[in-house]
Parts: sequence; C-alpha cells; structure tokens
Amino acid sequence: MRSLITLAFFVLTTSVFAQDTPEQEAVKKVIVSAYVEGLHQNADAEAGRAGFHPEFIMHLNREGQVSQVPRDQWFSRLDGEKNENEITHEFVYVDVTENVASAKIRMYSNGEHTFTDYMGLYRSDDGWRIVNKVFQAH
Repeated sequence: MRSLITLAFFVLTTSVFAQDTPEQEAVKKVIVSAYVEGLHQNADAEAGRAGFHPEFIMHLNREGQVSQVPRDQWFSRLDGEKNENEITHEFVYVDVTENVASAKIRMYSNGEHTFTDYMGLYRSDDGWRIVNKVFQAH
C-alpha cells in the first residue's frame, strides 16, 4: 500500500511540476503574440500575419454547416480598435511532434469563458506558423 501511495504522489507531483519543452514554449509564444495579443487584444492584422501562415484556414460550424474562412478574409473583419475587455487565456495542452504541433486554448473575456480553440501549426525555416483553427464559442 505504501508503494502505491508513493507512486501516486510521484505521478501527481511530476505532472504538476512538468516543464514545457523549448518547442512547446515557441509554439505558445507564436499563439500568444499573433492570436491572443495580436487579434483578440489589439485587433492588429499585421501582428496576426506574423504568426499565421498565408494558407491558414479557420473552419466554422454554424448549425451543422461547416464553412471555411481564409486568413486574410478573417483579418479584414478586424476594426483595429484595441479590445477594452480583459482578455486572458489558458493553454490546456501543446503537443509537438517534430515539425507539427497542436494546441488547445481557452479564451476568456472579463473572466467569462468565450472560446475553446484548437490550433494546428507547422514549423518551417521561418519558425512556427498557425495553419488552421477550429473552435467552440461559449
């Protein structure tokens, strides 16, 4: 019984104190600068373009109908005015396998959970770029 308790403690403390790899940190940095700060906080299409691949596609699901929105079409909707709400985020996970990554992010506006985003990224010579996004609005 004592070894089972020790094992459970080890598993819990290891997962709580696990550190992100440098690649996971690089993925997070792109998402925060281009998406969280660039688009959500500042409505800045140029900041978004720095982290979103030109071939980026966002998939929408409205009443069971799936449609696609290319990067520049989405960015053209930005009004350039900084969001006055307090925008926060939480990374649920970032998974990296060589040159591909996926991330799940929870977005909050004034403490209210507004979106759950799933993003796919590729790494190229230019670094990590967001190539797709699906999401759930709350």
